[in-house]
Amino acid sequence: MSKNHRLAGQWLNEQLSRQRQLILIANPMAEPNPLPTLFAQAPIHDYVKLYQGTDFHSLADLGPWLVRIDASAMPALSMLLQTPQQQWGWVASASRLDMQEVVAHWRARMIVLNDDQRSFYRFHDNRVIARHLQALKQEQIPLLLGPLCSALCWDGEQWRVMNNPQPGSYPEPFETPWLSLLAPESLNAAAHQAHLENWLWANHPQATQQLLPREPLMPWLKAQLDKAQTWRWLTQDQLHFLLEHQLCADLMSHVAWEPRATETPESHFVRVTREVAQAKTGARE
Repeated sequence: MSKNHRLAGQWLNEQLSRQRQLILIANPMAEPNPLPTLFAQAPIHDYVKLYQGTDFHSLADLGPWLVRIDASAMPALSMLLQTPQQQWGWVASASRLDMQEVVAHWRARMIVLNDDQRSFYRFHDNRVIARHLQALKQEQIPLLLGPLCSALCWDGEQWRVMNNPQPGSYPEPFETPWLSLLAPESLNAAAHQAHLENWLWANHPQATQQLLPREPLMPWLKAQLDKAQTWRWLTQDQLHFLLEHQLCADLMSHVAWEPRATETPESHFVRVTREVAQAKTGARE
């Protein structure tokens, strides 16, 4: 058994010895999706799709799932712990696991507002939560983990154990120091792509969902970012405009997108904005 696997086993044994209850914060967008395996291995009865019952209920199957792990689900959890590189999510413990309290805690933190733009906080991505928990000061950890006593997260290379010095309820308003943390240089490109993916789901969920039968989201998003780089459309407004309108099947191949030889990036953007707006008006008439 490797050192990493031993650490996961030691954490699990410690939580059980303290008679703590376990919760899996599952990422259904992982490949493979961990939920079918989990539900096939154990009779899972107590779980919540975090986005269900919110403005984002149409994305409930794709957003984070909170799953109580009881004795019958332990073999399934043990299987997941052996494949952390599949990015299936992370595990936490609580002295008294109140699912509704945990749900309320994460719903209060799941949306990030930045200059009137919404995006999802991807706390169910183990790499995100591991990096943020490691970077926070001890006194800030309770703001993020709330009622959870301890967390076991795979940071992309190894298991990380983060203990909450003061589990409890931290309702709004609260500080969000994790949102001001800068991504390491090696993660900047991936973090930027993940941020734009979140922005798409938060602001254009139906159009994004309609894209999936045609092509996978991440390769499509990378292709759009490559296009923006070529055109030198590098501002947030330009990227958001490009992504929003490339989602539209009627506009994605419009001749207006092609830059002209005499155009600067700025004049190209202004012209495309005007001509795409005219095309949208014409389509509605």
